[in-house]
Amino acid sequence: MVSGLCQAFYFIALAFAYRSGDMSLAYPLARAIPVLLVALITLGLRQGEAPTTLAFVGMALITVGCLIMPLSNFKQIDWQAYQ
Repeated sequence: MVSGLCQAFYFIALAFAYRSGDMSLAYPLARAIPVLLVALITLGLRQGEAPTTLAFVGMALITVGCLIMPLSNFKQIDWQAYQ
């Protein structure tokens, strides 16, 4: 049931992002964020094997990529770019 609710929230948020945002930003974020959430929740619940150092480096790179994606240049760091 929880999984179904999470899926419903994901699809509703995805539809809203596609309707109100730029597809070139919404799609990569929609694909990256669930990967990060699953890894972090699994780590927090201490389920399965512990991630390796390389896995943490990969998660950090994905996070940095998600944060800089909406910026047209590095001087433009502003919260308005993330709306």
